[in-house]
Amino acid sequence: MKTLLLIIFIASQFVVYGQTYTKCDFPPYINDKEIYDIVEYQPKFPGGTKELNKFIEDNFVNPNPDDTTLSSVVIKFIVDENGNCVQPCVMAGDKELPQDIYDAAIDLFDKMPNWEPGKHRGKNENVFAFIRIEL
Repeated sequence: MKTLLLIIFIASQFVVYGQTYTKCDFPPYINDKEIYDIVEYQPKFPGGTKELNKFIEDNFVNPNPDDTTLSSVVIKFIVDENGNCVQPCVMAGDKELPQDIYDAAIDLFDKMPNWEPGKHRGKNENVFAFIRIEL
């Protein structure tokens, strides 16, 4: 059962139906340490998902607030071993979005607080993470 849940979790991290994708070039290492996709304890925003949603709501500035045809964008980034969110990259959107939307999503990371780093085998590790920003 645990294996099945892990497979579903892994698949959910990479499958976003009906999305357009851009290529994100990430290095294989940060400070000579591997970047993990899956760890025993995933990185966490301070206060959890509810606080992350509040942070996005309070800090994301939509440059096209009157455009009701926009829906969401997915950002992939790295939470490093110290909890810093680095190298954000636009991974997907429901459709091709205006560049200023992508820029605003990336700018959100300038204000992003440190996360609780991911842990694997008792050590803090560099871990890939994703967030979806609803427009």
